[in-house]
Amino acid sequence: DNCVGVQECGAGKEQDTAPTNKNDRTCKNCVAGTTFSDDNGVCKAVARCGAGTGVKANPNGYPTAEKDTECQACNAGYDKNWN
Repeated sequence: DNCVGVQECGAGKEQDTAPTNKNDRTCKNCVAGTTFSDDNGVCKAVARCGAGTGVKANPNGYPTAEKDTECQACNAGYDKNWN
């Protein structure tokens, strides 16, 4: 038998079960819109836009399993959608 590298989870996933000398790492998906992972780490809670800001509309700033929420400042009197 040859030793092989451990599986990396990658973006949008986090470790579910740690690797051992006999079993590979297992990964689980982050929950899109709730948690995200943009690296080989853990799923983190997505950001909420604060007062006076909203989710960036163009390009789409809504969170996915691979990226966090992107916020932008609202234009007082012009923006109709507040998040």
